[in-house]
Amino acid sequence: MFKQLRKANQNDYLLITATLILLVVFNLSLLSYVQGQQKAAERDQALATGFSRTLKGEIKNALTLSTTLKELVLASDGKVDNFSTVAKDLLAENTAASNLQLAPKGKVTEIYPLKGNEAGKINLLTDPIRGPLCRYGISHQVTVSIDRLSNHRFLLGLVSGDRKNEFKAFGRDWNERSEIFKEGWDLTKKSLTHPNRLHFSGNYYSKLTGSLSVVPQLEEGYSMPLVAIGRCRQDLSWLANEPDAWIWHGIGEDETAPAVKKLNDLNEDGNWHPLGYQNFVELLDDPDAPCVLFNKIYLRGGAKSMAQFWRKKREEGLNHVIINFKPTKRPIADCLADMEKYVFPEVNKD
Repeated sequence: MFKQLRKANQNDYLLITATLILLVVFNLSLLSYVQGQQKAAERDQALATGFSRTLKGEIKNALTLSTTLKELVLASDGKVDNFSTVAKDLLAENTAASNLQLAPKGKVTEIYPLKGNEAGKINLLTDPIRGPLCRYGISHQVTVSIDRLSNHRFLLGLVSGDRKNEFKAFGRDWNERSEIFKEGWDLTKKSLTHPNRLHFSGNYYSKLTGSLSVVPQLEEGYSMPLVAIGRCRQDLSWLANEPDAWIWHGIGEDETAPAVKKLNDLNEDGNWHPLGYQNFVELLDDPDAPCVLFNKIYLRGGAKSMAQFWRKKREEGLNHVIINFKPTKRPIADCLADMEKYVFPEVNKD
């Protein structure tokens, strides 16, 4: 009996010992796996940090080259007689670019080195491949610069356009203006929110594969409001969700409230997308003259009646009015004085 017990104890000891060994091996394997994951995460973080620093360095170097060249052009009244020599020296000290170009009014007149880059002597604004991106680049630069200078008081309004001769000048099909606008809107929004190593693919603007970054850039964390001007040939569901606001024209006196309700019904993101519209205004001398709306856009009357008109529109959901005094024959100073005295206090009171 005691022999059987000793034999059983020996078997238990062997089982316990084997279990302990397995636990040790498992713990060592788990520890090795965790350490490997930590090293991989540290490696990925190091690569991301290195990429970010490299990108910042490239942008800084490229800006240095552009700024130096700009100052040179300004100092010489737009002409650089020794461009090749200057460009050679700049490229020797900075490898951020493979060549430098001068393009007064968008037309490339100088390239260094010229060999291998002969095809680059084009008009950047009208070239079918590079033109769309270059025209956009100019708009982007102006847009972000104004935003920074105005301390975020700038709203960017985008419109599809409707003049056939303007589309013809840039080699665009007037009948495709709806699609052109939509793609331009998407490119604008993406470049403002993800300006570094920009990726974009479309039918009307240059394909971007991550080799370019746009500058200047918005302050980190800031989103510039984008406003659709006119219908832009888009359906109401798009206007109710995509733009931060919509400025329209041609709304009848009894159509404001239904338009606001329709937009609210079509909204899907739960955010506020205010509606505004434009009025051509003929402001009469008599502030008590009755206010009359013609052709859904032309407003004639005195300042007091106009105040009541716009006050009612605000109560119906209108958020913004663009006032065009072009039809008014009175001095603009007198018009502004009437607006300040009669209109603004009435429309803006709670």
